[in-house]
Amino acid sequence: MTAPAQAGGRREEILRIAAQLIAEEGFDQATMRLIAKAAGIQPASLYYHFATKEDILDEVIRGFLADLPGRYRAIIAAGNPARRTLHDLIALGFRASLANATVMAIIIHERKLFARHDRFAYVADTMRAIERLWLGVLEQGVAAGEFRRGLNLPLVLRMILDLAGSAIEWYRPNNRRHALDAIIDAQLDFIFHGITDLK
Repeated sequence: MTAPAQAGGRREEILRIAAQLIAEEGFDQATMRLIAKAAGIQPASLYYHFATKEDILDEVIRGFLADLPGRYRAIIAAGNPARRTLHDLIALGFRASLANATVMAIIIHERKLFARHDRFAYVADTMRAIERLWLGVLEQGVAAGEFRRGLNLPLVLRMILDLAGSAIEWYRPNNRRHALDAIIDAQLDFIFHGITDLK
């Protein structure tokens, strides 16, 4: 009766190992043979779990992206002022990105791959949907006088998202110098207050 659970656990382990390899080496260089070797199994055994490398990548990416837009929509649906809403969106976005840094690295670095394959069109679609949600909150904040007028909002949004994206390049879950909450708090403080006391 324990075989299915063991198989599921092994599958998750292979996905984790494959994601790390793809993030480090790139999708094209992370061959099925390399993934199998890193997982300590024969290539034939890897094909027992996954028919293609694209299947592996799809499962890694889809699992992360599946519920992300809904989580952002739930924050917006709470109906808080735009500043509070944006704060919560950023906190969730940074936390999700840093807690899943390997997957986010793949999403960032494999954009050309995703664009070449219709199978992965959902990646760009999901990211655009998220950006539209965030942009709507920024626009709401400007209209309500919570954010200053004259901002290039698409550029502001890009800078906010890039701040989280850059952190995944150096953040490590076992980092003893910078805990996840401390990084998120510092990023939020920088976005909302900058580095001066000028009013």
